[in-house]
Amino acid sequence: MDSANLAETYESYLKRMLDGNLKGTKVISPSVKEFVSPTPEAHRKGDKAYHVKAFRGSKEGFLFFLSTGIFFGFKKPLFFFSFENIDSISYTSVLQRTFNLNIAACSPLNPEEVQEFEFSMIDQSNHPGIDAYIKSHGLQDASLAEARRAKKLNINGVKGDGVDGDGGSGVGKNGMGDGEGEQEESELLKAQRELEDREDEEEEDYDPGSECDSDGSGSSSEEENQDVGGEQGDYDGGRDLVKEELGSEAEEIEADE
Repeated sequence: MDSANLAETYESYLKRMLDGNLKGTKVISPSVKEFVSPTPEAHRKGDKAYHVKAFRGSKEGFLFFLSTGIFFGFKKPLFFFSFENIDSISYTSVLQRTFNLNIAACSPLNPEEVQEFEFSMIDQSNHPGIDAYIKSHGLQDASLAEARRAKKLNINGVKGDGVDGDGGSGVGKNGMGDGEGEQEESELLKAQRELEDREDEEEEDYDPGSECDSDGSGSSSEEENQDVGGEQGDYDGGRDLVKEELGSEAEEIEADE
């Protein structure tokens, strides 16, 4: 077995082991369809380079342009910018030999706060490939950021058997299969609507003024009884009840006296 076949065996074995043990996720590999640097590595001239050298401040690292986002490594801190978290990408300090790449992205924990990350000293020969990658995914326009967030629900997508031309695990641009992604999104929206409907029904059934109304009705009933009693007392006060009850006997008693 030659070295090329041996390397492919190691790569396929590693992917198979990771895919089998990482439940609910999938290994994403660099692909020729996404980005390939025109400058090969100095120590491996026969292999394709899927990364570009860049600096984050004073720290040197490599940018990988993947089908689900942009990764920077391998010196800490590591960064991964998924498509749904990227607000926009722009270029600064474009010179004859180098340029800087600015990524404006929001944190998954705080979507309202957008931060800018600058990666500098990128070789100018990589600009056409990076620019094509950015435009193909619509990352240059901040107005498309909301559409990307709404379109993407699962960063690693649903496991499948698709393999790209380079032997890497194939996924769509959204990191998920079209059918599975639409089904997952519809189930999520359905559950959200049911929860909102249930809350609306509970608000309609609950009447905060019912207790006050019942207390008020009791008080008014007591007041009505008191009024009736008072009127009865006033009415009785103008009548001679003894005379009405005894009748002629009362008259005889008065005559004897």
